[in-house]
Amino acid sequence: MVREAVLSWFTEASDPDSIVGSRAGDYTGNPVALLEWLASRGRIDLIHRYAERYQGRHPGSEQRWAAGVAAARAGHPCPLGGDTLAQVAWSTAVLTDQTRDSS
Repeated sequence: MVREAVLSWFTEASDPDSIVGSRAGDYTGNPVALLEWLASRGRIDLIHRYAERYQGRHPGSEQRWAAGVAAARAGHPCPLGGDTLAQVAWSTAVLTDQTRDSS
């Protein structure tokens, strides 16, 4: 049983297509590192999917998310202070080049 759980965890965690919708992705201690890993693998297409799933697991977080994106668009450094959600939003915006105003 342990082998099945552990091996499936590593299988999910090592595959970009799997990790964005997996328990490994949900319970990572560093979601920003996961976003950066996806980018390093050239999987920009999966960054939004993971970010949306992450944000969906944090209801009522719209203002914090918007603050992270706004900081990225303003050219500010990644927010610090333990607000992981704002950090994920900032990183998503930077990694997917949403820092330019689309208007």
